[in-house]
Amino acid sequence: MVQFFYRMSYDPYQSSSPSSETILTERPTSALAIHVRVFKLANELFVEDLKSVALSKLTAELQGSIRALPC
Repeated sequence: MVQFFYRMSYDPYQSSSPSSETILTERPTSALAIHVRVFKLANELFVEDLKSVALSKLTAELQGSIRALPC
């Protein structure tokens, strides 16, 4: 979340936390799950801009996943 406040965006796999090794074992394996968690957290903390970014990233990830499906 701190990354968002400085950059107005976030990278689901980047962490500047000194304990990121611990977090890596607990984090979701897919970008979709990360974006959902970020959206949920932003909703709970009333951070509307972060909710919008998370929703945009989630939508883009879903569209990419749908395009990757065999026809």
